[in-house]
Amino acid sequence: MNGQFPPYVIALVLAVVLAALLAHAAWRRRDLPVARALGWLMLAAAIWAAGRALEALASPAPAKIFWAKVQYLGIVAAPAVWLIFALRYSRLERWFTRGHRLLLWFVPGLTLALVWTNERHGLIWSAITPGPTPDRLIYAHGPVFWLAVVYNYLLVLIGAGLIVRVAWGGPPALRRPAVLMAAAAALPLLGNGLYLIGYSPLPGVDLAPLSFPAAGALMALGIFRLQFFDLLPLARAAVVDRIRDGVLVVDAAARVLDLNPAARRLLALADASPLGRPVGAVLPVWPDLLAGYTPGAEAQVELSVGGFELEARLSALAEAGAGPAGWLVMLRDVTIRKQTAAALQQSEARLRQVIDLVPHLIFAKDADGRYVLVNQAMAAAYGATPETLLGRRDVEFARSPAEAEAFRRDDLEVMTTGQPKLIPEEPLTGPGGEVRFFQTTKIPFALSGAPGMAMLGVATDITERKRAEAALRESEQRFRALIEASPVPIALTRDERFVYVNPAYLQMTGFAALSEVAGHSIYDHLAPELGADGAVPPTAGSARGPVLEYEAVGLRRDGARFPCHITLAQVELGDGPVGLLFAQDITARKQAEAAVRESERRYRLLAENATDVIWTMDFSGRFTYISPSVEPLRGFTPDEVLRQPLAEAVTPDSLALMLDLLQAAVRELTLGEPMPARPHEVEQPRKDGTTVWTEVIARVMYDAGGAPTGILGVSRDITARKQLEADNRRLFEAAQRRAMEAETLREAGAAVAATLDRDDLIQRLLEQLKRVVPYDSASVQLLRDEEMEIVGGSGFADLSAVIGMRFKMSAATPDLVVFQTRQPHILHDAQADYAAFREPPHNHIHGWLGVPLIVQDRVIGMLALDSTRPGAFTGDHARLATAFADQVAIALENARLFEDVQRLAITDALTGVYNRRHFFHLAALEFELACRYRHALSVIMLDIDHFKAVNDAFGHAAGDHVLRHVAQLCRTALRKPDLIGRYGGEEFVILLPETSPDSAVQVAERLRALIEATPFDAHAHAPARITLSLGVATLPLADCRDQPAPDSLQKLVDWADRGLYAAKQSGRNCVRVGGPADPV
Repeated sequence: MNGQFPPYVIALVLAVVLAALLAHAAWRRRDLPVARALGWLMLAAAIWAAGRALEALASPAPAKIFWAKVQYLGIVAAPAVWLIFALRYSRLERWFTRGHRLLLWFVPGLTLALVWTNERHGLIWSAITPGPTPDRLIYAHGPVFWLAVVYNYLLVLIGAGLIVRVAWGGPPALRRPAVLMAAAAALPLLGNGLYLIGYSPLPGVDLAPLSFPAAGALMALGIFRLQFFDLLPLARAAVVDRIRDGVLVVDAAARVLDLNPAARRLLALADASPLGRPVGAVLPVWPDLLAGYTPGAEAQVELSVGGFELEARLSALAEAGAGPAGWLVMLRDVTIRKQTAAALQQSEARLRQVIDLVPHLIFAKDADGRYVLVNQAMAAAYGATPETLLGRRDVEFARSPAEAEAFRRDDLEVMTTGQPKLIPEEPLTGPGGEVRFFQTTKIPFALSGAPGMAMLGVATDITERKRAEAALRESEQRFRALIEASPVPIALTRDERFVYVNPAYLQMTGFAALSEVAGHSIYDHLAPELGADGAVPPTAGSARGPVLEYEAVGLRRDGARFPCHITLAQVELGDGPVGLLFAQDITARKQAEAAVRESERRYRLLAENATDVIWTMDFSGRFTYISPSVEPLRGFTPDEVLRQPLAEAVTPDSLALMLDLLQAAVRELTLGEPMPARPHEVEQPRKDGTTVWTEVIARVMYDAGGAPTGILGVSRDITARKQLEADNRRLFEAAQRRAMEAETLREAGAAVAATLDRDDLIQRLLEQLKRVVPYDSASVQLLRDEEMEIVGGSGFADLSAVIGMRFKMSAATPDLVVFQTRQPHILHDAQADYAAFREPPHNHIHGWLGVPLIVQDRVIGMLALDSTRPGAFTGDHARLATAFADQVAIALENARLFEDVQRLAITDALTGVYNRRHFFHLAALEFELACRYRHALSVIMLDIDHFKAVNDAFGHAAGDHVLRHVAQLCRTALRKPDLIGRYGGEEFVILLPETSPDSAVQVAERLRALIEATPFDAHAHAPARITLSLGVATLPLADCRDQPAPDSLQKLVDWADRGLYAAKQSGRNCVRVGGPADPV
């Protein structure tokens, strides 16, 4: 060392330190190729500056020359590394091949070799002389030096041009860091140029390394302040501003580089600038997209933003090094597609519901014979559910293999020929072995997504029709046999011509066979004076009028005349109206009177079949059609009946039965339970004040599309039968007593069904039950958590000690027997059988009867009857109590459902506090009381701060947990008279009766502190804390009137809302008072 310390060495040392720091920063981002190039550039600069500093401090001259040669390690490397850095930054490195790299380093390598051998040739330094001061040497440069200078300047200028080009053509966010990098490269270039042309203020000192601190400062500003590594350029051609889909360009560091206007619109980024921000803050599904990405394929995720349903697709941009250089995210608006898909699903669900309501069997099979569609009726025919039949063949579950083979044969014929097929009759064996018959239509169709043809089938149950047809054939045979054997002459006519006559008629008229009579006019068999000249009334067959009776003179085959009595009537057959003619030879009246009366009685009954009343009504019980036969039945015209409500069309005793029919129809529509087809006896009032008993059969009507249209019913006069039944009741006292008991049970059931309040229901239950089954004490027990709990009772000395008692389902109590057998259970002496009955409060019980309460085949509890007498209950009591318990179980279940509906109607389902409608209903009452009695009344509006951030950070399930958390804490901190309701979203409203402004503020502050101090469990995350903003308003008594204005309560809430807004504006987590003036 020469013992002197030149001042410029300080700048060189600073340059070394700064270059080392920048090299370290670049090395930390070595996953980026451009960062690695910048690190090597800084290392070259550090070697250059360090060598120059050591040259200045070294002594004698040979030492200085040594360190000058060391400098050239950085001098020759810096321009080449700078060009590599620029190529990587501008994404042009793929054009820089291995051969280009060798050419790039050829001149630097040659120059370095000539530097270290300069003493032999002087091509770099032609002469070296001492400088003006001991720290310097003056170098005279040789020809190769200048060639190296030109080469290095060319590399630096090309690199700077590339960076400036990228900055000029790229997004605004890239320009400033790129310009800083180019400026940092220009400073050493300028300093070196001044040295080479002899304008350096320090003769013999190259100013390039002295400019490194300034250049390093510019680079540090670009790297650390302007995020140079985070905003690397990508091709703008990948972003199309006019494309309808949203486009986001993301660099390898997952920061937004650019986006088009469509992406701004779809992501609701109208004002905010997302450039340079992490893409996760702009696109919440970024982690899902990245996790689903595989090289060479796209990742796809769906999301909802601002009312849009979006489809996001991720693909890599240019591949460079170990991974993608950037990402392209395409956003497509699929809202309409989603809505269309939802509408289609809803339509399919409605269609499925309609298909399940259709009473016919509907099914479809694929080419392999597997079921692809089964409705409820089809599944019920096999005693199964649709889910258990889907995907299976008939042979896998059919009771009869022969039936399964026949089904498959018909299916193949339909699918092979492509033609529909009607199968008039085919058997199907049910789960119990019973055989029913169906008329089936099978239609071929193409099943989407499946090979070959498929088959759709619709089967109608014709079992009852076959039975009816068989009965009709048997009846027709009996009827024909009756007519053939009848001694009364009988004929059938159509258009006043004979189509049939019985043997008695042939015998009466002297004809030998039907063929001699068929086709004759009825007037051919009457004397001319009583024929078609009009003397005879028109026939029933021609006039279509009522039954006609008249006397006439008949003609025999031989022309002989005889007096006869003719009766004509019209009956409806399947092929049209037919005249029914009865003829009697009056000469044998005495002998034929008995036969005539019998025939008249039988066929009058046949004619009276048409007197059945056919009616329809809607599901509210209003008649929509009534046949004319109602007038002879009840004395009312059809128009009069159509104006009658259901309560006037039947007697009060029959009204409940008709309401049950309506309820059964509603159950068929809502629950799919078929409406019972059994007849019901109904008493109806007549116009003259008397009543008539009718037999009613009703069913639900459906239109061709399977939609319900109303209820169809037939009423038949059964007055005579009812009279006969009354006579039988008088003959059989036991039957009469049971009928009276059943009527008492029905009345008791109707009284129980009149209320939905459970406690009132139980009280009525026990009162009504005592009328039919006497007891000393009784209890109603409901099954809860495998225990029987007493929820009501009667006859106990201290009922409060009994209510709430629970009994485990064990052998220690008879409850288990009732539950397991699902049958009534009678104990002759309960204390002798079970020790529990020897302890209070049950030690008065000896005789005991337990009856299960069953709803929808599920035991929900038990009805227990107690007596102080052993053996007090009999099988008849059990029978009566069972019939009563069936109605009670349904009533209890209805009461439970009613309580659930009542509770859900006034509370918020998520938080459990009052919903907004019920809160304002109660608040209006409190507001009126406060005005009337001039009491203080305050309102608190509170809102959870940064609630969206909670949803974003922990998910919507955690957000719901926060809402419940806040609601629960608020309820525990408030008084019992205070009201709290959910106002909407994360806002709650609290009403504080008789609370002054200061007290209301204290309550609000207490709530704020409580919420802030109580963390909520974020499940997978650590416990998190939330805060509240609260607004308080108090009712000024001056605003009250005797009848407050409708908007006064709302105005008070609005004031509190102003206070809430002020709390938000004041930084949140605070309480502010709102009013007509500015909040405080």
